[in-house]
Amino acid sequence: MKPLLPFAVIAIFFSFAQLSAQNPSDCVGAIPICLEGYSEANSFIGIGDVENEVNSVNSCFGTSPVTSQVEVNSVWYTFTTQQSGDLCVLITPNDPFDDYDYGIYNLTDASCEDIFNDASLEVSCNFSGSIDCGGVTGPTGGGPIPCPAQEPCLAVVEGETYAILITNYSASVNGYDIDFSTSTAQIFDDVPPEIENVSSSPEAVVEPECGQTSLVLNFSENISCASFVVDSIFLIGPGVTHDIISMTAKDCDLGGIFDNQYSLVFDPPLLPGNYFFSIASNNDAAPTVLDACSNPIDNSDPANLQIAFNVAAPIFEGTAQPQDACLGDDVALNLAGFNLTSSYTWYSPNGVDAVNEMGTGTSISFNTGSMGFVEGANTVYVTDQKPGGCTTDPYEVTVNLLGPPIPDFSYSIDCETGMVSFTNNTADPNPQLGAISYSWGFGDPFLSGSSQENSSFTYSDPGSYT
Repeated sequence: MKPLLPFAVIAIFFSFAQLSAQNPSDCVGAIPICLEGYSEANSFIGIGDVENEVNSVNSCFGTSPVTSQVEVNSVWYTFTTQQSGDLCVLITPNDPFDDYDYGIYNLTDASCEDIFNDASLEVSCNFSGSIDCGGVTGPTGGGPIPCPAQEPCLAVVEGETYAILITNYSASVNGYDIDFSTSTAQIFDDVPPEIENVSSSPEAVVEPECGQTSLVLNFSENISCASFVVDSIFLIGPGVTHDIISMTAKDCDLGGIFDNQYSLVFDPPLLPGNYFFSIASNNDAAPTVLDACSNPIDNSDPANLQIAFNVAAPIFEGTAQPQDACLGDDVALNLAGFNLTSSYTWYSPNGVDAVNEMGTGTSISFNTGSMGFVEGANTVYVTDQKPGGCTTDPYEVTVNLLGPPIPDFSYSIDCETGMVSFTNNTADPNPQLGAISYSWGFGDPFLSGSSQENSSFTYSDPGSYT
């Protein structure tokens, strides 16, 4: 257990939304690792502008009596693995009696603000109070005996992004050396950044859709926020260059200096066809795009400055259930296919206009007793009204409405008994459904009747009956 230290607790109340500067004591301001080692003569002071970046409940860290939270005179580093292997880090205090601690967080699919609540992001950590072995800590490949402040090296994979927190529990002003040279993984970056993909969503790679006015541009690694600006990027489509209205990046907006995911808002909306984003590099209006280690995007080949994508037109099929119905029945209309949107509008057989609108969406239900439906084949129309010219020619769905049956029957008379046998000869308009009910009236004074398909009745008096 760590000893309590006689320092005053100073509470600084900031949040991610209140950042005023890029601070290496905050995860979003982490120092990119571009060398095999760094030597800091003096300790970083304070905890940065963001409080409670690491949760002691979800971490190996305990709470410091100096700050009442995990971080004390802390600093953050970040890197993206260039070549898979083991990450080995030696953090050596300038004063061997200073107690430094560390944590490493996998941010490949997460952001700095996720660390507090997601315990799985912490992949290596040590909070030992031991200053044995010269106070050296980190995933050195040593420990825990005889060096309890040290942990095994960490296996990392090419393309993964990590953040390293180093905190000075002793709260001294003495600095440290950090050494990555024994790693078998290559973590300092000498590879130019690349445009990786275009997506409709920041959460996953989703193909762009017709009518969209925003997209996400993903890079292979973190890009300097200052080097990638709105004037750097162009969106070119079928016969039009779109206006880029705004560009945002989560970590940049929080005060950080790097991000690998940039969201772009543009006009006009996308239409079906082929598109590409193009970066205009190396001019005054659009400076060279740089990664975290100042490697510029490779502009020797124009292909490195572009990424193409396609917006597919919706392909769908409409169905009516049941397709054959009686006038007054409820009918369900459905669309199924590819690249469907949520903006379909259905119209009655009277025409494609607001007066005849029946509903919106990929599925609707309606009653055939209204809106101009008649016996026979009725054509229902559906269009995609998504803004931006994605409206398709009206697609037609046929709904057959069956008329009522026309009664037809034959009969035979037994003159001795007065019994008349009736045989139903009515044609069923929908043999698949079959008749639902029958109703006979025999025309006698007592209004006799029957509900059988074929029936008989004995008349007591001669005469003509209807």
